[in-house]
This record gives sequence, structure tokens and C-alpha cells, in this order.
Amino acid sequence: QASTTAAALKVSKSAFADDADDADDDDDDARDLREPMEVTLGTRDGTNVNRLARRVWRACVRADDDVVDATLGHGHDTLALFRIREHAKASGAGGSSARVTMVYGFDIMDEALTSARGLFAREGVDEDRFTFVRECHSTMDGRVNNANADASGGERNARVGVVCFNLGYLPSNDRDERAVRPRTSIDTTVVALQKALDMVRVGGVVTVVTYVKHDGGADEHAAVVDVLKSLSPKKFNCTTHAVVNRTGAPVLFAAIRIAK
Repeated sequence: QASTTAAALKVSKSAFADDADDADDDDDDARDLREPMEVTLGTRDGTNVNRLARRVWRACVRADDDVVDATLGHGHDTLALFRIREHAKASGAGGSSARVTMVYGFDIMDEALTSARGLFAREGVDEDRFTFVRECHSTMDGRVNNANADASGGERNARVGVVCFNLGYLPSNDRDERAVRPRTSIDTTVVALQKALDMVRVGGVVTVVTYVKHDGGADEHAAVVDVLKSLSPKKFNCTTHAVVNRTGAPVLFAAIRIAK
């Protein structure tokens, strides 16, 4: 137990350190994650918290992990998770690269699933490598933990290294369309977050990006804070990144499990 906790603590620190050992990696997402921290944190682009989240995923993912995008959307975060996990497999980063693994994505909108599947198809990812589910993310535990039954009919528990949330609504360039799209809600977000925290393995991470300027976003942000503040510091390291001199900037939370 002591060695496992020490390893998890090392991960939680390395998630915010430069990764200079992979300079020859030609994966676009990996290059984004390897950028010096001052580049990642210094940009005014509102997506900086998402790029920082990918750095955290990269530090935590192992070769034999399942990974979960709880807010699939157009699939960009999901694809980044897939690429990071594939990089871990190729580099032998922890665990068995022979284990059958899965990338999961959850969304309640048909448009999101269609868009994400199209993205994965364009990137040449075979359909048996991912599972996209048209359900609320509050159902994720049943879908993930009971998936991929073996030939004897027994169920296997998933080994979940990352669960990510990017709260709000399906992005669109049309303001009127954005205004009427379904949004994540406090009730289901809290349930889903608690299930994600229960599922993630020691050394794994749950990340949440909140948007306080959205309708209901400030209340949802506060609910996420309440859940994370309630976690035992003996089991989780919970951190946050926010731009404090920009009103309403998105906020990244990372909860790294350090013990069972």
C-alpha cells in the first residue's frame, strides 16, 4: 500500500512538470502536452485549461487503462485520450500493453455521437476500439464496469485511468443554437462525478472543466467544488487551475487517487 501511494503521489506531481523525454513524439496532442508550462498557462485562449488537462491525463494514463470521456461532445477530448493511451501502449508506460482496453464516451445528443464517430473515422480509428453511448454520464459505472464480458460470460471490472468532464453544452458557432442546446446539470453531474471518483484506479485521475459564465454554470461549478472538498486527503489529491484576473474564465479541477 505504501509503495502504491508513493507512486500515485509521484504522478500527481509529475502531471504539472515538463515532459522533455519524448521530444521525438510526432503525436499532435502529445506535443501540446509537452509544451513548457509557461506556454500552456500563458495563453489567453480559453482552451488552455483543456490543454493543461491533457498534460495531466498523459502523466496518469497507463498502457492497460480504460479511459472515459463523460461529456463526449464532438469527440476532441475523447480522441486525445485515445491517442495518449495508445502512446502509453507503444512506450510500455505501465501495465500490460496486451490487455484489451476501451475508450468510452457518453452524451445524450445524437448529434454529438454522430460528430464524434465521424472524427474517429476520419482519424482511422477502428470502431472496435471505442464505445460511444447515448446515455447520461450518470450511468457510466454500469456501462464501463460491466463491459467486455469474457468468453465464459463472466464480467470483468474495468481498469479506469482517466475520467474527464468538460461541462456545459455541445459547442456551436451559432449563438442562437447554443442558447437552446441541452446543458449539463448539477444533479446528474454530481452523481456522475461521484461514480467517476469511485471507478478510477490508484494513480488515476478525474478531471473537470467548469464554465461559470454559462447559464447555471456558477452553481454547477460550486457543486463540483463541494464534491471534491469532501474527499479524504488520504485518498485523493485535488487541485485546481484558474485564471484569476479574467472574469468568468473556465476552471480545471484534477482529482488524483492516491490510495484505495
